[in-house]
This record gives sequence, C-alpha cells and structure tokens, in this order.
Amino acid sequence: MRKIILIIILFIKTSTLLAQNTTDSNLVFNNSSYSYYMIKIDSSNLSKISLINNAGKLNHKDFIEEYTTNHDPDFFAINASVNDKSGNPIGLFISNNQELNKLNTDDGVGNFFLKPNGVLVITIDNAFIVKSEKFKTQRGIINAVQSGPMLVIDDSIHSSFNPNSTNKNLRCGVGIFNKKNSNYLIFTISKDPVSFYEFASMYKDYFHCHNALCLESGNSVMYTPNNSDPLAINKVVGSYLIYEPDNNSNQSKPLSKSNNVIQMIKSSSGIYELPVELNKVLKISFIFDPGAADVSISPDVAYTLIRTGTITDKDYIGTQKYSFADGSTAVSSVFNLHEIKIGSFTIKNVRVSIANSLKAPMLLGQSVLQRMGKFTIDNTNHTLTIN
Repeated sequence: MRKIILIIILFIKTSTLLAQNTTDSNLVFNNSSYSYYMIKIDSSNLSKISLINNAGKLNHKDFIEEYTTNHDPDFFAINASVNDKSGNPIGLFISNNQELNKLNTDDGVGNFFLKPNGVLVITIDNAFIVKSEKFKTQRGIINAVQSGPMLVIDDSIHSSFNPNSTNKNLRCGVGIFNKKNSNYLIFTISKDPVSFYEFASMYKDYFHCHNALCLESGNSVMYTPNNSDPLAINKVVGSYLIYEPDNNSNQSKPLSKSNNVIQMIKSSSGIYELPVELNKVLKISFIFDPGAADVSISPDVAYTLIRTGTITDKDYIGTQKYSFADGSTAVSSVFNLHEIKIGSFTIKNVRVSIANSLKAPMLLGQSVLQRMGKFTIDNTNHTLTIN
C-alpha cells in the first residue's frame, strides 16, 4: 500500500511540474523554503516575456501597481539581473530587440563577477542559459540578460561554491530542465537565507536543471498575483523580467489593458510623432527614439511645466553628460517628471533632460520605453501598439 501511495504522489508531482505554467510558494528542499514559477519554453510563451529596466527607480510596490494599471493584472515578475548603484544592469541587457547594455567580461568584486557568470537568452522560439564567455550575438534574440554567478553548469554545481559556506542570503535565479521532450524555465526565489551551494543544489537535485543562473542575491523579489512578499514592498529593483499569461480564454477576468494603440501625428517636417501628456497639464508631440537614454524636452517646455507648478526644485536631479551618434557630447540638466501619459498608458517618475536649444526635438527615450514592456510600430498605418 505504501508503495502505491508513493507512486501516486510521484505522479501528481510530475504532472504538476509538466503543466504549461505552474507556480508554487510552498516548495521545501533540504529544510529551506522556496517559491517557483515555471514556464514551458515555446514561441507563444516566450513572446510574453519582457525585460524592463526600472529607470524611474520606483520601489517594488509602486512598480507593481504601475504595471498592474497598464497591463493585464495577472503577471509574473522577478529580478532580471545584478545592477549597479545607479540601477543600471552591470552586464548584457537586450530588451525588445534593443541592446541597452553590452556584454561585461571584466573582472571585479561581487556576485556578478564570480566567474563564470552567464546569460539568459530568449529568442523567438527558444530559451537557453550560456556562460558569458560562450555567448554570441545571433539573429532572433528578443531578450537577453547577463547576471551571475552561474549556479549549475552542464549538470555540475559551480566549482567555487563551498558546501559548508555560511554566506547565506535570499536569492533568486532561473534554470532550464527537460522533461518528455519539452523544456521549461524555472524561476525561483528562496524564502529563507541560503548559500550559493544550497541554492544550486536545489536546481540540480530537485529540478534536475542542466544549467542554472543566479539573477540576484539580497535584493531579491518575486511577484505573482496570489503570492507577493510584504517585506519586499520598499525594495528598489533595478530591472525586472516580466511574464504575462494569455488571459483571453478566461472570461471571468477583466479585459486586457494591453493592446493600447496610439495613432502617430505627421509633423510639418514630415516626421511622425507621438502625442504625449506631461504632468496632466501639457500635451505635446514626441519623436519615438529608442536610441535616446532619457526623455528630452526643450527649454520652453520645461519653463511651461515650471510655470504651472508641476516641476519644482525638489524634482531637480542634477546634470548628465550625453553622447550622440555623431560623436558629439552635451551636458544637460535632468529632473524628475511626475507623470507621462501615452494614450491610456501612464508612467510615473520619469527621468527627463532639458535640451540646450529651443529648436531641439522632443525625444521619447528609454527611460519611458523600457517601462512600456513590449510594443510594436506599424510604419504603414503609423501607429504604436503597446502589447
């Protein structure tokens, strides 16, 4: 009878792990507790993954509230990478086909530099984890993020990890395993402080991952609608990996807040621009510019916002040196804009620079685009769709 019960339990466990997408907040392995979120690797699921840099430096609670407001309420979020003190990724960061930060093979101090580190790569129809030294740019990469250290490398635990280490922390990571000819992404976060060896052992011995990568330690967060950590609300996470399931088949859930289609406006110079509302007081057209780091406005627009009282001295951040494609540089004043609205899509706390010329174009840069998630441009109908 006991043997039959064990077989039934094993069957239930295996069936759960092989579901299309599965989450569990009560995993216990070697006396430590974990939460996990599993995603089957196929083209449909991979198209629903986004990498987002938290350029506004919102705390976790405010970021989740903003994303919930602008997207389907049922989504999964976890740290995407190790970031520097400014909140920017230390290593490679490719989001929505745009390389925002280059591969980092430097030596240094900290978990990221505990070699080998690795890259999570997401293409149109596949996802894999590779050591940074073996990463190669290829066609079809939609998202890629470098972090570290590697936890499991070709079925072996990172050789630098000490089984008796007392260096324990809350950690989150991602692994890939294969079952019945299907591959799965397993995102986990430890609910108890664990060592790198303990964390890697969970991926190797519980999920049997061939490769796994640590995404963050210490400042780790993971969010699902039914499982959020109240202790994480004030943490500021530099970048997130987001997965949004397809809820269209569930009629009991609210209609999607995505698919926000904005019609571009043709300017007198023949350039198509996006209508944008600033701080609820000023509507103006911007050029969509994925190559710009921040939003850029002209001095007269800044003056108008100051006169309306929606920008004060408290919003001033400092100065920033910008480099341009033609090799020139400029130093601009940077401040915090309380709100930008594009269609029905609202983004709060946005870095904005003031151009040095009244004739400078209004540019919508990565400090906004990164927080929109996935978007597409229709150059025939001149529309922007926020998916």
